Amino acid sequence: MIKDFLKPSSTDEALKMKKENKNSLYLGGGTKLNNGGKNYKADVYISLEDLQLNGIGKMGDKIKIGSMETLQNIIDSPFIHEFLKTSALGESNRNIRNISTIGGEIAASESWSTTLAGLMAMEAEVETAEEGIFSVDEYVKKGKDSLILNIYLPEITSTLYRNDQRVTANSRPEVTVAVSIGKSGETIEKAVLVLGGVAKTPVRLMPIEEMLLKGELKSADAVQDAVMDEIVQYTENREKGTYLNYISGVLVADCVGRCMR
Repeated sequence: MIKDFLKPSSTDEALKMKKENKNSLYLGGGTKLNNGGKNYKADVYISLEDLQLNGIGKMGDKIKIGSMETLQNIIDSPFIHEFLKTSALGESNRNIRNISTIGGEIAASESWSTTLAGLMAMEAEVETAEEGIFSVDEYVKKGKDSLILNIYLPEITSTLYRNDQRVTANSRPEVTVAVSIGKSGETIEKAVLVLGGVAKTPVRLMPIEEMLLKGELKSADAVQDAVMDEIVQYTENREKGTYLNYISGVLVADCVGRCMR
């Protein structure tokens, strides 16, 4: 049960409030924390509304996005790569996207988040108030709860593709995949494979990335089999384990193939 709602007017004040209230959470758009179906437990919400963490624009060869920018603003922005726009479009409906913030998507680290998978495939970075700048992947993998100030998108030089599997067109994804492949001729020089829906958070399939870089996976079937072997650790004890394992392999293989064409 929420006992207090705090509205800091500066980043320093927000950090001070967080330190003084151990069982507290930062509140952005509220689409996650105010969702009755979620089990977020906090005595105190610390609103980020007045911290001026908005804005989208170029900063050198990167795109800078304030953490309080909504997903719909990101979709509508001329600065944002089409891949991230389509990733954000996978999140619920427009009404939710008008409220939900990109910082909140990263902080929540929900496994099925199409936006988060897209950011990880793009090798985006976060800037936090406490720890500086590091990758979105590291933020998610280490379960960090640092205050996100900005997100940085690198210049895109690879081919990107994403896909997901849903029960219905309007349901959230059961599995989501985002892939980035950089090639020189027929040689793969960079591979980033992100899979959501099987583990607690989206995961990078680094062993599969290494196999692609070494040229060990020569066909779609080989990619599919390798993915299924790699993710069995996440799916073997799940009610939908066999289905999740199979469809994940199919989707990753399809995305890799499309990036290679």
